[in-house]
Amino acid sequence: MPDILDDLTDAQKQAVSHINGPLLVIAGPGSGKTRVITRRIAYLLYCGIRPWNILAITFTNKAAAEMRRRVESLVTEKGVWLSTFHAYCARVLREFAPRLGFGKDFTIYDASDSIRLIQQIMKEKEIPTDNVKPRAVQSIISVAKGDFRTPDEFAAEATDFMSRTAAGVYTAYQEALRSANAMDFDDLLMKTAQLLRDDAETLEKLRQRHQFILVDEFQDTSRSQYMIVGLLAASHRNICVTGDPDQSIYGWRGADISNILEFESDYPEAKVVYLDLNYRSTRTILDAANGLVSKNELRKERTLSTDNPVGDKIRMSFCEDNRDEAAQITRTVRELLDQGTAAREIAIFYRVNALSRGIEEKFIESGLPYQIIGGTEFYGRREVKDILAYLRVAVNPSDETSLLRVINAPPRGLGPKAVETILTFAKETKTTAFESLASQQVLDQLPPRGAAGARALHALVSSIARVATGNAADRVRMAVSRSGYTDALKSTGRGEDKDRVANLDELINAAVLFDQESPDAALAGFLEQSALASDIDTWHDKDDRVNLMTMHAAKGLEFDAVLIAGLDEGILPHSASAHTQAQLEEERRIFFVAMTRARKQLFLYHSESRLLNGTWFNNNPSRFLREIPPLLIEEQGAPHAFAPAGHPSAPFRAARPPRTSVSFVPEGRPGVPAVGTRVRHMEFGAGTIRSVAPQGQWHKMTVQFPIYGEKKLIFEKARLEIL
Repeated sequence: MPDILDDLTDAQKQAVSHINGPLLVIAGPGSGKTRVITRRIAYLLYCGIRPWNILAITFTNKAAAEMRRRVESLVTEKGVWLSTFHAYCARVLREFAPRLGFGKDFTIYDASDSIRLIQQIMKEKEIPTDNVKPRAVQSIISVAKGDFRTPDEFAAEATDFMSRTAAGVYTAYQEALRSANAMDFDDLLMKTAQLLRDDAETLEKLRQRHQFILVDEFQDTSRSQYMIVGLLAASHRNICVTGDPDQSIYGWRGADISNILEFESDYPEAKVVYLDLNYRSTRTILDAANGLVSKNELRKERTLSTDNPVGDKIRMSFCEDNRDEAAQITRTVRELLDQGTAAREIAIFYRVNALSRGIEEKFIESGLPYQIIGGTEFYGRREVKDILAYLRVAVNPSDETSLLRVINAPPRGLGPKAVETILTFAKETKTTAFESLASQQVLDQLPPRGAAGARALHALVSSIARVATGNAADRVRMAVSRSGYTDALKSTGRGEDKDRVANLDELINAAVLFDQESPDAALAGFLEQSALASDIDTWHDKDDRVNLMTMHAAKGLEFDAVLIAGLDEGILPHSASAHTQAQLEEERRIFFVAMTRARKQLFLYHSESRLLNGTWFNNNPSRFLREIPPLLIEEQGAPHAFAPAGHPSAPFRAARPPRTSVSFVPEGRPGVPAVGTRVRHMEFGAGTIRSVAPQGQWHKMTVQFPIYGEKKLIFEKARLEIL
């Protein structure tokens, strides 16, 4: 017991030693939240709670692994259910999926799989992708599932063109998933919530299993996630949630900040503990973050404090353009390295991925080591997903999306016409596309090379399936070698294909490690782990390279020095995410999270003009910069940048003349805006009309958006707001 409690503050001890009844821990950044959660688990075990009666949920596999390591360093007992929400739900559904009409061997689709299936459905429904982007439809469906809305419920509420279109795709999408015995990430949550709500026997069994529940990052839970933990804890009410309303930054993907703000209403007997002592950042950085986030209304009123030194002032650089910004960032990084800061302890954040390109180019030119966190993650690389698709079909032959991914990869004579023949036969005979590969009726309709390719593919997947319950690494090796995939890559002689072969070698290594760590798990377990892995999970944080990432990807991390680029109006706050007070507050929280990742030094950058998608844009500094106390900032490039102004979004100084001019032309007809008109789109934000042309009864226009570039829109359908 002394080892568990001795080095904790009074507030931390209260959180750790509270056993029975609900507990809300409001934990500011750098306040020792992970320590409290792991010590609380150890304390429960010390008090005699059985490991399998404790369920602890966090938001990344990396965080779960770190928590498990810390718990095991404190106590000898093992068997605590410690995982992410998605991994927990997958585990539950593997056990109870038949009660929902799914097989236990269901496939888990990641975001790219989902978009691929949505593209296929939109093609079948003849929905043009000029106006309706599959990624946007996938996002709408994802939010609907997070809100626990079924296709019928969503369709009943759909009132505009985009939502009605998405509703039709949503219905077909769910039918396709069920037919493929597959679930996407959101289904893992939604189906588990449905199971607990509708199946009293299963609910009681899980309630008896999970007597004590801990949920981390509670401010980022969705309605489905809230339902799951609420149903599990309804009888014993031994639920501990930790989080911080000031760090709720995932509203765009369904997170509901009210879950943490209204916890005390749902659990009036809850004990509330505040962890406001920050161990991470200097006093200057904390005072700046406090000044910023205090402007929000949706929060728990409090102020972070620290015993750390005051530290350096925050350095604010006003750059001429994004090239100058990249150059100044590069110089600062070089200075930090020369001063002895390790490259891995330096991070550069930005609101949107598009801003990384100029910085990367400057780093390459300067020979600085760097890595992108949150780009194409390892398990999202084409060659890795292709090999995994072979394995997924072996485990789940109904998975048509995975089969179609590799049916001609590498080429085996099964082009579009052959694929259409296979799918048509499967539909007419009500069999799977995989079974159709071996049908003599199908083979007779294919050319000789295609027929041979179909037989070989069916034989390969069947041979993997026959031993699919064994060692995962052997199955991965079989798919890599016998598919001919590596031979096809090596035959090109291209450098990038050599890298792809190396990625497949790394996939085999990952399977070997999985087998070592989970000797009783089967191939399905490895596929589940790869599907649920995030970019942060595959990040090598020991590599001595500067880290580049979005502000969202930075959540939960910390570095000695943080540089934040792109602090411009329209980028932060983002033009597509600042239409309401709630959205604006979330944008402010994103900046707060980014600032509080820094331990010792914080550098901020604004570019007066920025080249995006081939067009120069003049930018005002982000309004959030005005909300940082001026005495905490050391300015560079703008001696009077923080002079008082009448409006929070007013420019610090006069904007430069635009680098491009637009000539106005007459409107196509009354009500159709002219070229040069500023408009706002619900997805892409504010933009400028570049061209307008009649097209039958419609008007087709090109609109230039700062972040998303040129978009072709139909005016009568795009629901544009004239600015």
